[in-house]
Amino acid sequence: MRHMAREKPKHRPLLTAVLFLSALGLFALGFSQLVGLVRCEVFARQVESIDEHPSSAELTASWSFAFGDRACRLEAPIRWSDVERSRDIDTRAVFESRARLREDYVARLVLAQSRSDFVDGLAEQMRAVKNERRLDDDRYLELMTRAVQSIPFGSREARMRLPVEVVASGYGVCSEKSLLLAALMLHEDYDTAFWVLESQNHVAPAVAVDGADFRNSGYAFIETTRLAYIGEVSNRDRAAGPVARPPRLIRLGGTKRYGAADQVAYILSELERAEMREGLLRPALAHVAFMPEKWRPTYEAALRERQSARRLVRYLRGQSDDPMAAYAYLTGSATSSTGSEESPSVLESAARWGRSETGRRILP
Repeated sequence: MRHMAREKPKHRPLLTAVLFLSALGLFALGFSQLVGLVRCEVFARQVESIDEHPSSAELTASWSFAFGDRACRLEAPIRWSDVERSRDIDTRAVFESRARLREDYVARLVLAQSRSDFVDGLAEQMRAVKNERRLDDDRYLELMTRAVQSIPFGSREARMRLPVEVVASGYGVCSEKSLLLAALMLHEDYDTAFWVLESQNHVAPAVAVDGADFRNSGYAFIETTRLAYIGEVSNRDRAAGPVARPPRLIRLGGTKRYGAADQVAYILSELERAEMREGLLRPALAHVAFMPEKWRPTYEAALRERQSARRLVRYLRGQSDDPMAAYAYLTGSATSSTGSEESPSVLESAARWGRSETGRRILP
């Protein structure tokens, strides 16, 4: 019997080779994961050590943006030693990693940055604005979001730069600006997460919400590359299926939730309707001057309705940093957009609304 057991592998060389290669592959995979975890730990310690032995040389980076009906200016103190140490950190492994290892990289990076001296100083500046204007938690999150959105979009570099580099240079790409906002959110105890959209080559922070969310996740999408509402998602980033893989959500911690998600969803639905109406009525511009007299009043009415829709679009686009004002305006003009095919009262009110062409007054 023992002789047969010893001889059995010789009669099945293919099975033996498959088992050997499988074991070798599992060993290689496990070893690779172990190496990845060690590198992640080293990377996290490098990021955490940025604040060690700070230099006295400082500079001040400042930028201005509109928030509500007033201008806001932030001045961030930056130690030059922080910038230099940040430049020495190779961040390419953060999003080049896969699955759980990438989640570890992102979580460790955001947590370390949320505890950094730079983010602490920047958050202190923002809290001063919050206290001065008596903002609640939702408006405070909208302030932080608008501040990061207002940083100009720059060209992609070989490595992802850290928040202190982004503010010092005055520009950033989606991953860099998302990291900055996520670190600020986590520092201020918002229930923060990170969306990774591989097919779109895009990332974005997220905040927990009670109400309308992104992909039934319990979190709202926050776009950082342009001025947008919290919860607004482009059609490109909604894509998923055989071609576009679904995004992955990396939870980071925190407790505060964003409470205006349903109001934003209503605003975005009205915005979409107004944009659609404007597009459908666009041909009236080309034909109104050539219509027979008996048809001209109809085309002129369509032209006026298109102008009203266009003004409403501009107003709602201009209110992305103050959604409750937009919501109050819409609900004060129309009770609901679901009860009828059109909502003429909203469009007519928008036509009469005349503070400015863009729907708001922006201070220099």
